[in-house]
Amino acid sequence: MVKRGVTFIVLLVLLSSLASAGLLDSFKGGLFTGVWNEYLTGSVVQGERIINYIRPEGGIIDSNPIYLEVSTLKNAKCYYYFKLSGSTGFSYFQLFKLTGESYHYTSTELKDNNYEMSIKCSDLSGNTETRNYFVSVKTNGKIVYRSEPAKQVVEEPKIEDAAEEKPEFVCEGCSFDSACLKKGNIAGDYYCDGELKPRLKNKEICNFEYECLSGVCMNNKCGKQDAFERVLAYFKALFKKQ
Repeated sequence: MVKRGVTFIVLLVLLSSLASAGLLDSFKGGLFTGVWNEYLTGSVVQGERIINYIRPEGGIIDSNPIYLEVSTLKNAKCYYYFKLSGSTGFSYFQLFKLTGESYHYTSTELKDNNYEMSIKCSDLSGNTETRNYFVSVKTNGKIVYRSEPAKQVVEEPKIEDAAEEKPEFVCEGCSFDSACLKKGNIAGDYYCDGELKPRLKNKEICNFEYECLSGVCMNNKCGKQDAFERVLAYFKALFKKQ
């Protein structure tokens, strides 16, 4: 049983080496089916499906630099590597130049040869999908540059704050020293009665106490007041201001 397992592994490694060298390309479609054929055509999915499409999907590339484009079903980061077909050793993944969202782009230059290409994308949750392809670079020195796409930045529309129009203040009493006096309010030797008017002297005709300098209006005439009346008039005027 152990011998059969070892024999199977050796056979599998041998077939993989032959396929990497391109010796089975002419009849791999007829001989290999299932997962192995999917690996050769780059359609094998390792992990959760994240990749929507990859361009180019293997085959012959006839110009340098080589431009890689990947679309993912969700925001992700994508990496790539190329190594010579049939070569041994480990190849390090390199981050795409433009990546992090759902569109990924990068470019690299390769010499004419056969390569194994691997694309790996990982989303923010740690789910990873890897796809593998065979690529033949046959440029004959042909170099074709193209401008790299800029990362699209969607600017949110700016909402300009409308200037608040403050309503013009209208004093319905009397304006005095940036204050608005109500009718009956006293400001020094003046009182408010729709407009500032000078307060009346003793024996002048009056209607209200606040019109008189003495604060006393008796029988429609301004009169004198004793100390008690002055105190009483002061408090009356104070409460009228409030």
